[in-house]
Amino acid sequence: MFTFFLQPCFFVLLSLVLPVVLLPRLAQLHGHNAKRTASNIVSFIKGCPGSTQKDMCEALGISSALVSWHTSKL
Repeated sequence: MFTFFLQPCFFVLLSLVLPVVLLPRLAQLHGHNAKRTASNIVSFIKGCPGSTQKDMCEALGISSALVSWHTSKL
């Protein structure tokens, strides 16, 4: 009976804590991963000129949308 009342309180508390505590850290991690992905793409292009986007996706293990987004930023 008490768990029914505690669950909504927990989710309300979590929704208040999550943006303040975790979102800045998630943004920092995303920025680090984005830089690493961009670096990997540039290295691949330098090492394998003339290869296709599909080749790049398969070699790096990322989606074609992600390759497209990063190459549009170069």
